[in-house]
Parts: sequence; C-alpha cells; structure tokens
Amino acid sequence: MSHALRRRLASSSAWILAAIALGAAPSFAQSVALGDPADNPGPVRVVADSKHDLSPPLREMPMIPPYGVRALESEAMHPFPLGNENTPDAALQTSLPELGQPAIPGTLVQFEGVAAAQSSCGCTPPDTNGEIGPRHFVQMVNSALAVYSRSGSLLWGPAAINSIWAGFGGACQNENAGDPVVVYDQMADRWVISQFTDTGSPFFECIAVSQTADPTGAWYRYAFQTSTTKFNDYPKLGVWTDGYYMTANLFILPSTWAGTGVYAFDRAKMLAGLPATMQLFELPPADWGGMLPSDLDGFGLPPAGAPNVMVEVLDGSWDPGNWPNDELHFHQFHVDWTTPANTTFNQTPIQVPVATFDGLLCNFGACVPQSGTATKLDTLSDRLMYRLAYRNFGTHEALVLNHTVDAGTNQAAIRWYEIRDPRGNPPTIFQQSTFAPTTLQRWMGSIAMDSVGNAALGYNGSSSAQSPDIRYTGRAATDPLNQMTLGEMVMIASSASQTSASRWGDYSDLTVDPLDDCTFWLTTEYAVGSAFSWHTRIGAFRLDQCPTLFRDNFEIGTTNFWTSTTTP
Repeated sequence: MSHALRRRLASSSAWILAAIALGAAPSFAQSVALGDPADNPGPVRVVADSKHDLSPPLREMPMIPPYGVRALESEAMHPFPLGNENTPDAALQTSLPELGQPAIPGTLVQFEGVAAAQSSCGCTPPDTNGEIGPRHFVQMVNSALAVYSRSGSLLWGPAAINSIWAGFGGACQNENAGDPVVVYDQMADRWVISQFTDTGSPFFECIAVSQTADPTGAWYRYAFQTSTTKFNDYPKLGVWTDGYYMTANLFILPSTWAGTGVYAFDRAKMLAGLPATMQLFELPPADWGGMLPSDLDGFGLPPAGAPNVMVEVLDGSWDPGNWPNDELHFHQFHVDWTTPANTTFNQTPIQVPVATFDGLLCNFGACVPQSGTATKLDTLSDRLMYRLAYRNFGTHEALVLNHTVDAGTNQAAIRWYEIRDPRGNPPTIFQQSTFAPTTLQRWMGSIAMDSVGNAALGYNGSSSAQSPDIRYTGRAATDPLNQMTLGEMVMIASSASQTSASRWGDYSDLTVDPLDDCTFWLTTEYAVGSAFSWHTRIGAFRLDQCPTLFRDNFEIGTTNFWTSTTTP
C-alpha cells in the first residue's frame, strides 16, 4: 500500500446447476459483444513515456541506504454501502483427506529475505513479493530491492528501490514510495520492476526492464505519467505476450474513490529500450476495484492475439445496490499498438456466480488473533490476492486465483478457484474451495500451478495460541476436485507476535521456477519482534507429482535435478 494512502475497498458447468438449486441465478451480464469498442470505458488514452534511458550496471551504482521511520497510516474506506453478511460458505473444506499418497514436501531451500531493519521505509506492511529466474531470485518490499542467488547468497542490496533510478531525474529518482512489484519475463529472460510515485500531481508509474538476464546489470528505465488528478494505488503487474499489463485502484487524494485503472505497456519497445507508450482505460467509481491482470506462467503461450484477462471478486454484501451476488467479474483487455483506436476493454463484466462465501470478514477490520497479544491483524478480504496465474496446457487454458473469506465466526480462510476457458462467455469454474481444515486462521494467500496442473497455495497462519507463521499446501492434478489434498507444511514459524500495528502483508507471492516449470518459490512476511520488525522469508518446494524436467541439470539448495523429457 501507499505510504500516503492506506486504502481498503469497503476497506456453463455442473456447478451452475447446483448454484441455481441454491437460489444463485447465473448472471452473465454483457450488454454488447466482447471486443466491441462501444463497451470501452471511454476512448483509450495513449500516453508516451515521459522519459526513458539506460542505467549504468546496477552493481556499479551506489545503493541508497535505508532512512527514517515513516508514520503508519490507516486505509481510507470505500464509499459504497455495506449490506449484512450471514451467507454460509458453500465450498468449505474442513478436513484434510487421507489419500495414501505423498504428503506435502518440505522445502528444498529457504533463506531470509529483506527485513524491516533493512528496508528503506521503516513501515508496515512490507508488501512482500518476489520472482525466481534461472540464476537469481529478486525480491521487493516497501521500499527496498534485493537480488539473491538461487541458494540464498545476497548479490545486491537490500537498498532503496529508487537506487535503480539514480541520475534519471524527476519523481522516479526522487521518490521511493513503494507498492512495488517484480515479475520475471521468461519469454525474454528479463526482469521487470515497478513502483509508483505518491507525493502529488502528476502521478507516475516507474518501470524498469533489465537489459539482460542479469538483474545486477543495466536497466532500461521508464517514467509513465498515469494521471494529473488520480493516484494509481495498489498497482499489480502481469506478463503477457504483447504487453506488460497493470491494474490500479484510483483515488483523488486524499481519499476519494475514483474507480479502477487498467494499463498496457508496450513490451516489445521496452525490451529494446526504445521510446514506448502505454494505453489505458479508467473505469468509473461504480467499479468495485481490486482487479488483477493475468500473469503468464510456463512455456505454453496464449493463442496469438489473445487479450489479457482481468478479474475482480464481488461479495453480495459489499455493494448490494450494484452487485447483489457472490461472483467473479471477468474483463478482456485487447491492445492494438499499431492502431490504438482498435484497442478494447469490456467495461461491462462477464459475471460468473460462485459458491456462496462470506467476504465481510470482521467488517473489514483487523481480526486475526495472535499469541500473547490483543493486537489483531488485517486480512484484506475485500479483494483478490496477487497473483492471477495463467497457464496454457495445450488441451486447455486455466487461471488460478484466491481471496480471504470468513469460514464462520470471523475465522479467516482462503477461497481458491481454478478457471477453465478464461476468455469464454462465460468462463468455467472448474473447481473451487475454501481451505479451512482446522480452526487456524489462514490468509494472505498466493496460488499457482506447475506444468502438469498440480496446484500449490502459500499463506500465513495464526491463532490466539500461536504467532503468525508461513505455510503452504497443495493438490495433485489427478486428485478429487475442490480440495487441497496433500496436507499442510509450516515453512517457518514466527518467534513473536506483531504488537505495534495491525497492518500485515498486503500481498504474498508464489511463482514457478522457469528451469523445471515444477518448483514453487514462495515469499511472504513473518514476525520476529513485536515492533516494526517484520521479516520476510523465501523458500522453494516441489510436489512429487511433477517429475518432468525441461532444462539442463541445475541445483536448488543442495539438491541436484537432471534433465528428463518424459514423465516416469
């Protein structure tokens, strides 16, 4: 979240037949055909970069050190009215099945990421995210960047993110505002990082693309002016074949909700360090917000010309006057870099009903208990959690996504989905479930799939009897649908509870290793001390049900993997 604004958004399948039986009528609202410019939220805006250049190699640039503590600020509330929530969850998983198969494995390697004392903001939450590449793991937090080897050796940093923009000039050099995102573009073997500026008009998104596969080398640096009036809060990036796509929650400062921004950046130009444009639409304030762009995983590319799918989640209690049902909203962003007038974004969503859930967890207040303290933690149950991971398996395309819900009596749990045919009208919910196998609170999730369709879910866990830890679970692609089947693993336990503030996480990040397309890498927050002393952890694990390897022999920690072109 921004340091200037901590925002809370009010803070055809067999399942559809079942939903109708439960009284949830399907609603595939689409006033005009998909791809019809008549449904665009106004004309597309084409904005050239305000400035771009090539940095010196990062390893040769001075690292801007951490500086003083910033005040903790609360989030503004979404202006829409809230209804009453008493809908039971229709997809609860309340136990772990025993299938006689291998349990969830331990980590192959894990190591410390950036901690509060090393970050350049002295703030909370850390907004932890990171990506794995063939030779590096790059992690970003508020407001620091670090580069590690695959075994955990620190290669650069931690240092202020705007160290990369030293000598660039303007707001991207002078501000280090946070809400950072790093993605690895495996189609090009490059890295992409971003953060916003937030001190006032005009507002920018600062994006850098590594010149080579080495994140400690030179970077193509860009400043894109997103608006003169609307602040682009909580930006999220996704890699796609024809662009880098981004979503953001828009505000007129200090706290007036102004809708959702959706952006496409010219990937081809940015990979070459050339003058680049972004194309954007702004959805009106009636849009709920918290939208995510799809982010490409694996070696199977989407069909040529396929639009980037963007998704929101809606609970019928959040804005009952406009959206009275529990559902997912699907949008398609098709960009035309040659003729921008042909660029389209369907403002009217495809509404897909889901199994009922209670998304009004503690009225969006802080309610996750911890051991030894009355301080409770925020859940951000008003939005999808990063990432919206996309895969093309050849036989089908899929998205996986998750958000936090109330499993009953203010128990935080994670609702997750696998979507098939994501560009369909409607897309198909292939499976869905709320993971609550015990009374432990689980939240701040991130989900992904490996090359054969196994899924893993990483998250935090906490209760009145334990401090918040880092956990993960998973399922094999051939397991019974609608459940995580492989048990649960604690990656690392916290040694203390956070007593200084309720703000926690904002996001976690689970990504898939491009070397084998099987190993999951998870990074998120845990606690070591009670004050502003959050820590982050980075760990890798690999499900036994994914034996196919695609690249030359490589190592993760002390484990060596060898090339195999067939599945035993």
